[in-house]
Amino acid sequence: MDSNSPDHDKKQQSKPRPKSRSGAPSDKNVNRTKKTRQTGNALRPKKTSRKSPPWFPIGIGIGVAALVIAIVLTSVLTTSPDGTSAGAGPGDPAVGAQLYGANCAQCHGADLGGTAQGPPFLDKIYAPNHHADASFSRAVANGVQPHHWGFGAMPAQPQIDDVELADIIAYVRQEQSAAGITNDPTHS
Repeated sequence: MDSNSPDHDKKQQSKPRPKSRSGAPSDKNVNRTKKTRQTGNALRPKKTSRKSPPWFPIGIGIGVAALVIAIVLTSVLTTSPDGTSAGAGPGDPAVGAQLYGANCAQCHGADLGGTAQGPPFLDKIYAPNHHADASFSRAVANGVQPHHWGFGAMPAQPQIDDVELADIIAYVRQEQSAAGITNDPTHS
C-alpha cells in the first residue's frame, strides 16, 4: 500500500480518546472487568480468589443432611430396639443351638463360655448394644481380626447361610438374656 494513498491516511488518523472524570484520557476498549495493580513498571491483573456460586454452601449442607438421615434410617430400620438385626428374621433358638454346636462351640465353647481358641459370648462385650447382630453377620461373612481379646483372627464361615445365622444369633441372644447379659453399660 502506498503511503500517499487515501486509505493509508485514514489508518493514521485516530480519534481523540475521550477524557475520564479526572481529565486524563481514557480508552473505552480496555476490559474494565479486570482491575490491575502496578508492581514496578509492569501492570499485572489483580489476584482474585475463585468464589463459589451462592447456592454452593446450601447444596453442601443439604447433601450432608441427606447423608446423615440415610445413615440413621438405615440403622433404625435394620436394628430393633434390643439390638437385634431386623433383616435376618427372628431365628429359631432351638435350631440355633444345634447349629452353634456344629459350627461355633469348638472355639467359643459349648456353653458359650469361650475356649483357648475363642472368646466367650457370655460377656457384656457381646451384649446387643455393643455387638449388634450385624457384627455377628459380618464376622461370619468376612471373618474378623481380634480387637477385644488376645485370640487369633476368626476366619469367615461360608458354610453358614443367612437363615442358619439368624438361628445361631437367636440362640446366643437367648443364652445371653438367661445369663443377664442384655446391655453393656460401658458402651452406649
